[in-house]
Amino acid sequence: MNEADVILLLISADFLASDFCVDVELARAVERDRDGTARVIPIVVHSADWETHPLASLQVLPRNRKPVARWEDHDDAWTEVAQEIRRVVASRAPLGR
Repeated sequence: MNEADVILLLISADFLASDFCVDVELARAVERDRDGTARVIPIVVHSADWETHPLASLQVLPRNRKPVARWEDHDDAWTEVAQEIRRVVASRAPLGR
């Protein structure tokens, strides 16, 4: 986590229920995103109340904020996620812009 240029967070209720994930990993990831030393990309995999957590200030994927598990075709969701990650990494651009 301290060396990564890109940090992918796979968001679910289990992730948010984990004190370690939220208090340690998420806190460090958000700190690194804010100071510009890493790009944090939260990916909403399953339904969860993530909008009350610090990651709510970040642009999440999929861009429509619909959890991957709720898409009719999961492959379409993962394709969008992969394309956006590739675009961000290649251009160092912010998500969704």
